[in-house]
Amino acid sequence: MTARQILLAACLCLGVGLGAALSAAPAFAHAVLLATEPADRAVVESAPASVSLRFNEPVQLVFVRVLDASGRVIAEAPAGGDAAQIALPLPGALPAGNYLVTYRVLSADAHAISGTLVFAVGAAPEQWPEAQAQDRYAPTWGGIAAVNRALHFLALALVAGATAFVALMKGQAGVLRPLLRSPVGVAVLLGVVTAVAAVFTQGGIVLDAPFAAARLGDMWSAGMATTQSRQSIAAAALLLATWQAGWLPRARAVWAPTVIAVAALATLAATGHVVTAATHWLTVPVLLAHAIPALLWVGSFVPLLLALEGRDGSQAALRFARIAPFGLFILVAAGLALAFLQVRTWDGLTGTAYGQALLLKAVLVGALLLIAAINRWRLTPLLQSAPDAARAALRRTIAIELALGVAILAITAVLAQTPPPRSQLAATTEAHGHDAAEPGYAVGAVAQGKTAILAVVPARAGRNTITVALRGGGWTDITPLSVTASLSNTAAGIEPIVRDLPRVGPGIYELTGPELAVPGEWTVKIDVLLNDFDRVTYSAPIPVQ
Repeated sequence: MTARQILLAACLCLGVGLGAALSAAPAFAHAVLLATEPADRAVVESAPASVSLRFNEPVQLVFVRVLDASGRVIAEAPAGGDAAQIALPLPGALPAGNYLVTYRVLSADAHAISGTLVFAVGAAPEQWPEAQAQDRYAPTWGGIAAVNRALHFLALALVAGATAFVALMKGQAGVLRPLLRSPVGVAVLLGVVTAVAAVFTQGGIVLDAPFAAARLGDMWSAGMATTQSRQSIAAAALLLATWQAGWLPRARAVWAPTVIAVAALATLAATGHVVTAATHWLTVPVLLAHAIPALLWVGSFVPLLLALEGRDGSQAALRFARIAPFGLFILVAAGLALAFLQVRTWDGLTGTAYGQALLLKAVLVGALLLIAAINRWRLTPLLQSAPDAARAALRRTIAIELALGVAILAITAVLAQTPPPRSQLAATTEAHGHDAAEPGYAVGAVAQGKTAILAVVPARAGRNTITVALRGGGWTDITPLSVTASLSNTAAGIEPIVRDLPRVGPGIYELTGPELAVPGEWTVKIDVLLNDFDRVTYSAPIPVQ
């Protein structure tokens, strides 16, 4: 074997091996904090032995710290590990006072979840301390990651689209391959660079690293601990293998790089929202059925433009027009199925950032399909009767298609950084004990060693369903006499509205009504009456849109 063939084999083994490892990884939904002990703004008579956080799925710990009122760190958990419940022992008996618990964890879809809660030992303070600001730098890192991801998508599309274009243009590979060698080489380089950069930007998101003091070693280590790292390495290895395969003897050089480039596209299913869905066995194939034709289509615009610069390009355009509709049908059908799986409801489509970005993407895809139809049924037939004018018109419309394709890739990159409505259902589902019909807001709380999950659906001004689920061993064999909700909105001047919550199932109490009629932050206080003398009280802020 030559050195080039050995390098090709090494790149293939690395890319395929990492892809196989990723496909075997367990999948979960976007992480949701269900309960804390002590609860946020809880007042405990004596210092707790530990602080615990419970999530709906195993999460990777970045940090959990307990700080006193002066900001001094009195306890910190080491990073690493995967667990749904994190317990941080506290050193000795804490003196009376106020304490903050700040945390940052990484969910299975490579998104960071962070927050701060406060509690008091001894007596409630006159004024609770301000929670620390979270994600000071992560949103900017997320923006950089979105731009980098869009460029990575573009590189993958051009490499795969160009190699597939050459393979499908029978009899013209000898003309097209030299024409495309330079653009494909640039795209391979861009794809490798953006794959490596994705690891660093993911590390910045995980650590919420400040730009001026960001340490590349720490960012690299943090990024390598996420699923993004394995996707990046696999994609980079397969892109290099695609470039190497293009130098194989001509008898094998037509389809070999195409197959490897399509494998590089498949690495996109190795991380993100779709692969971490509970129904990943369904969403991953649907994602690939959508992403692969889409990227091949967008990537084919560049070689098609280059081909149309010469007279031989007419035959390539005619053949492309016959083949493309098959991939477009699969692309659209899979895209609709994927949108339904991620959004689920009309409110999720129109009332969330993810849904609105998805609508914009759908509009651009519709415009792209309209131009493709004009090319297919109006301009392409003119290649035989008026070839020069038809080629000029096609170059103009294909350039517009390329611009639309780049915009669609950019929106797709933003979607990858935005939690879908499906993830917002996770905590609500936990409260209901079944699939929730609408997106909403849910939060877990612990008081007197007993856990409750409070869910408000759809958490929009007007008619809402308020559900309280009494979960965990603390409620075993306990049937409360009553469960009462007190709803208030101080900013809007609304004094407490008190309502009884009827029991609708084991440990589940629910009320549907128009009480949350005004948008803003509501305080929901739940009183669970155990007997004539004892009660458990939970309180949580609920944002209503």
